[in-house]
Amino acid sequence: MKNIFLIMSIVFSCFMFSGCVSGQAVSIQEAPSLNKRALAESLVQKDWNLFASFQRQGFSDRISSDFLPDKYAFLNEAEASFFGAVPVDLSFAIDKALIKNNKLAVTVVWQRKTANRESGNLTLTEGECTVVYRQENGQWLIYKIQGNSIFIF
Repeated sequence: MKNIFLIMSIVFSCFMFSGCVSGQAVSIQEAPSLNKRALAESLVQKDWNLFASFQRQGFSDRISSDFLPDKYAFLNEAEASFFGAVPVDLSFAIDKALIKNNKLAVTVVWQRKTANRESGNLTLTEGECTVVYRQENGQWLIYKIQGNSIFIF
């Protein structure tokens, strides 16, 4: 049952938010018309797609300049992960999505497949992280990631 819900929610979010993934921003003005969970799913999927396709500038633009603890250390670690393995697939479910003031805290339970760039061996990993987004200049940007980041292999 959980797998069916996960598949349905991913398909729904991909269909409903295909505009977001194609490069359109999810703005603050749109946020009230979306429920928190759908907003969270669209943000996580968009950020994963930018990372997995290694759109360096696009992914960097999604990270708050006030990212904790350090934006550039995080980006360097994410880039090193990308060059060590090829992101193949990400399955995720939003466990919690909470909005307070100008922050959206999203707890993500995920499974990720990567292929080692040298050997081609596939690795399946799973984890849980909380991604905190903050509203800045009309967009939700990644402010902090706690736990097992989907962007670090």
